[in-house]
Amino acid sequence: MHILHCFIWVAAAYKWGDWRNFQKYYPTMLFFVLGNLTHAVIFYNFPQWFYVSSFLPHNLINIIAAFTIFPSTILLFSPYFPEKLSNKVLYILKWVTLYTLVELFFYSIGLVIYLHKWNIFWSTLHNLYQFPILKLHETKPLLAWSFCAVIFAVIILIFKLPLSSIK
Repeated sequence: MHILHCFIWVAAAYKWGDWRNFQKYYPTMLFFVLGNLTHAVIFYNFPQWFYVSSFLPHNLINIIAAFTIFPSTILLFSPYFPEKLSNKVLYILKWVTLYTLVELFFYSIGLVIYLHKWNIFWSTLHNLYQFPILKLHETKPLLAWSFCAVIFAVIILIFKLPLSSIK
C-alpha cells in the first residue's frame, strides 16, 4: 500500500506537475526531502510515527516516500499557488486537509502508528506550517531554514527527545 501511495503521487505529478519548470522547484524539493531525512535521523531512536508494512522496513518506506511523494508534492503544490491572500489561505488549507486525510486513512488501516505522544493533531499542526514554509523557501530560503531550525528545537522540547537518543 505504501508503494501504491508513492506511485499515485508520482503519477499525479507526471500528469499535472509543472515539469517544464522543474529547475525552479528543485531547491524546494531538496529542502522538503532534507527536512524529512533530518527528522528521521534525529528521531531515529525516538520515533514519533512508524510506517507498518509486511515486507518493507519503516526506514525504507520513509526514504522512498521522501524521494517520490515530496518532490511530486512540490511539482503539484507550487505552480498553482494563487496570488490573492484569501485564495492562498484556502489553497494551503486544501493541501493540509489532503495530507491529513491521507495520513488518517493510513492510520485507520494500521499502516501508520503513532509513538511518544505524537497523534493526528500534531500531524495536522505540522501540515499547517509545512506548506507555508515550503512556499516561503522558494523566495526566502534562509528564512525558511531558520523557521525549520526553530521548529525542530520546539519539537525536541515538546516531545522531550532524550539527547542521548540522537544518532
